[in-house]
Order: sequence, then C-alpha cells, then structure tokens
Amino acid sequence: MTILYGDFCGMDKQINQIIFAGAHDAGISAGRHNVKTQHVGIRLQANAGVRLFDVRVTDTPVGMATYHGNAKLDPTEKHKRGAYGETLEAILNEARDFVSNEGASEFLILKFDKCKNYRAIAVACMYLLGRDHHFRGAGSLNTKTLDDVKGKVITIFTSDGLTEARGLGSTEGIFGCRSLKPDEKHDADYAGLQYFGKGGTNVLYVYSQNMKIRENRQKQKELMRAGMNTTDREVMGMMYWTSTGILESIKERNDKMWNKAASSSSSLQSTWQKLMLESIEQRTGRINPTEYSAGGMLKVFMPNIVMIDFASDSKGQTIRAFNTMASTSLVEAFQQDARRTRLNVI
Repeated sequence: MTILYGDFCGMDKQINQIIFAGAHDAGISAGRHNVKTQHVGIRLQANAGVRLFDVRVTDTPVGMATYHGNAKLDPTEKHKRGAYGETLEAILNEARDFVSNEGASEFLILKFDKCKNYRAIAVACMYLLGRDHHFRGAGSLNTKTLDDVKGKVITIFTSDGLTEARGLGSTEGIFGCRSLKPDEKHDADYAGLQYFGKGGTNVLYVYSQNMKIRENRQKQKELMRAGMNTTDREVMGMMYWTSTGILESIKERNDKMWNKAASSSSSLQSTWQKLMLESIEQRTGRINPTEYSAGGMLKVFMPNIVMIDFASDSKGQTIRAFNTMASTSLVEAFQQDARRTRLNVI
C-alpha cells in the first residue's frame, strides 16, 4: 500500500505543517554492511512514505551515480569505507514515475548535497523530469501547499550547488536549500527550503552500537530543543533518526533503533512526543492548548522531516502518524500532563 499524505492531512496544508520521512543517503541500496543505508530504490521508498531524499552524486567511470563515503572510488573494486549506488538517471526516472502514477497527488523532494558536477545534475533534472513533473516557481517552498506541489518532483541544491549551476534557478526548477541557525528567520522570498537540524555522529570513535544510538538521540534532542526555543514557526525542523559509523553494520544498528517498544523512553515515538510536549508547554501563554481548536496552532517549531535509513512501510506509517500526534493527540497528552509542575524530560 502506498502511503499518501494529501488524503490524510488535507491538500490545503503547507509543507511545513506536515511531518514526513526523509531518506538518508537515499541512493545507496547496495554495498557492504558498513556502507549500505537503504534496501529499496527511490520509487519504493516513496511508496513507503519518504518525501525527501538525500542524494549525493558524483561522476563515475560508468556515468553519474550516488556514492557513500569516498567520492573517488573505483567501482570495480570492493571497498571497506564507501560504495557507489543508484545512477542519477535511475533516481530521476523513478521519482518522475512515482508522481505520475501512484503518487499523482503527492510531491517528492530530491536534495542534492555533497555532489560533484552540480551543473550536469541540474541539466539532467530539467531534461529527465520534464516540464510536466518538475516543479517550477518562486518563493519559499516551506509555505507551498500540498495542492501547489502535487504530482511534482522538487529539486533543491545547496548554496555551492546553486553557484555551480551557473544561472539556473527556480524558474527552471532548480531551488536552493538552507540549514539555518536557531535565531535565523524564515525568508518568504527565498526560492528554496529552509530548515533547522542536522545529523551525524562522530565517525572517528568506535563505540558500541548502543552508545552510537544514545549519542545520536542526545544530539537530536538538543538540536530540536534549540529549534523550539528560538526558530521562526515557518522554518522546518529536520530530525535524524540515524547514526553514523565506519566499520559496523548500519542495518544492525538501525534495527536496534527501531526495535524499541513504542512505550520505551528511548523510542522515536517517545522522543518525538516529549519534545513536542515541551514545545507546547513553552507556549501556554500564547494559546490555550487544552482546547481542541488550538490543535492547528501548536506548531511553532517541530521536526517536520524525520531522516531515516532503510525506509519501510512500517517506519513510514509510524512517522505519518505524527501528524495526528501533532494536533489532537498532543492536546490530549497536554491535558494529561497539565497537573504536573514540570514535564519529565528525556
């Protein structure tokens, strides 16, 4: 079953008013256990609810393809610390096919970061996605509605990528993306995506898997709290439910992160809900969160995009359910906690 957002959330919702999955190193569905981050291609990831894809592309002897680790690998050899993945052509074709078929009411965002030869990537996006399915426009992507972007693939580039694209801009479908500091405000005229948050754990230290998981959870907790304290309400939050290493199996560590019971204090659900409850508590002077009518006003800052490895239907369903938690369920949770003098924090 394809996970859809339009019917679930309403097509009048802005992109920054919904919560959806993002795929970390989306094109790496092959390689060694310490490199592989996904087990299916872009279209199946989209079916599982992924709407933002972290895509890292470089030139290879066999064409432009994704990579993880060293961007100068020899694809004919086996490498311990890197691998090539899906080709750029395959990614663009699968993204276009999704929004023109089962995802006709949906959108996809391809985020090009840490790439080589951005100009060629931009031209490929324009050519392979075509005018019918490549989103073009102006202004902030954060405030576009689902109806505005339905049936479209949105391509976003880092500032370095925009510079290398040499004059190609949002009217050609080449948007930017900016990772903001907590005190930076949303710019309605910026043609691109504006978000707060980042991922990555320290790859230089060999921790146990549990220590890696705890390190990531602590980092994300601190980042999301910084965002909820000061970030403009229109800025999107990006939370990474991933952890980085050099030699260990990414999938084994990922399985541990997701096998926690939903009631566990270390699970994604519990972490996300407690952070959101703290955000509500900080704003009780502005709104009355015990009224259901306030549900749509609770979002001053929240993690809209949850970046994951090994996208699957169950993970997508878990993350999509946060859209309910962000309104009615969070109001109920606040009512239950209203008598406490302070929230239990993680």
